[in-house]
Amino acid sequence: MDLKVKNVQTEHEITIEKITYLKNDNAQIFAEVIKTLYIAEKSFYKEKLKKREKAMSY
Repeated sequence: MDLKVKNVQTEHEITIEKITYLKNDNAQIFAEVIKTLYIAEKSFYKEKLKKREKAMSY
């Protein structure tokens, strides 16, 4: 089984960051794009949202 799937099963959530560099023909970097992926079990995420709402209501 994939390591990331095992991490979600044990940790209940993971965050993955992917970085892409946009370059011109001379390999000069003119932009950096960072994409963050959040992966969680559905039940864990719903509980996390409930806790966040409860904390913000105080």
